[in-house]
Amino acid sequence: MLTQIVMAALGPIVVGGAVGWLSGKYGFIKRDYSQAFADFVVKIALPIALFLAALSSSPSSILNADFALAMAAGLVIAYVVAYVVGKVIYKHNRADSTMQALSASFPDMAYCGPPILLATVGSSGL
Repeated sequence: MLTQIVMAALGPIVVGGAVGWLSGKYGFIKRDYSQAFADFVVKIALPIALFLAALSSSPSSILNADFALAMAAGLVIAYVVAYVVGKVIYKHNRADSTMQALSASFPDMAYCGPPILLATVGSSGL
């Protein structure tokens, strides 16, 4: 049962990535078109999907202060820990430590999380 849920959530992402990679490798889609497709997904398809998920959710689930505080604390703690590790342990300069911290604090979860949440728990997960 769990395997089926995981495959339903991650399967389309893996297949989509594989199709994109194979299309680029074998020249099925020109490199010029790949940027247009990425822009479509990021600027049009994803915002519409998020809007529709928010529209079908109840206001109390969207305005959940405990969840928002937990997410904010988690992101800030991950950022601070990664920044300190970059500065103290790896002796990076401020710019490199900042980039490391941004990468480690999961800023792209808004783009990666929705497809997985929709497949596993439905629109209530968003």
